[in-house]
Amino acid sequence: MYSLMVTRFLTSALVTSVPQSPAIVVEMNNKQRRIGNSTRIKEGKRKKEKKEGGGKRREEKEWWKRNEAIHQVWVNSVCCNARG
Repeated sequence: MYSLMVTRFLTSALVTSVPQSPAIVVEMNNKQRRIGNSTRIKEGKRKKEKKEGGGKRREEKEWWKRNEAIHQVWVNSVCCNARG
């Protein structure tokens, strides 16, 4: 009778302790995510305050568009030549 009570107590303790450990992990993950997001937001604010390289970004975008257009023309010419 005593051993049965001990085993029941142990099994109930295991059952209650197992679901709690993932909850703690989830809480820690949420905290880490929150910390990560807050640091990212701060970095973004710092970048906005500096506003360095804004023109460079625009130039890069235009350069990428121009390069993409050249690439498209090249692909079209190659396809047309292959068909002909």
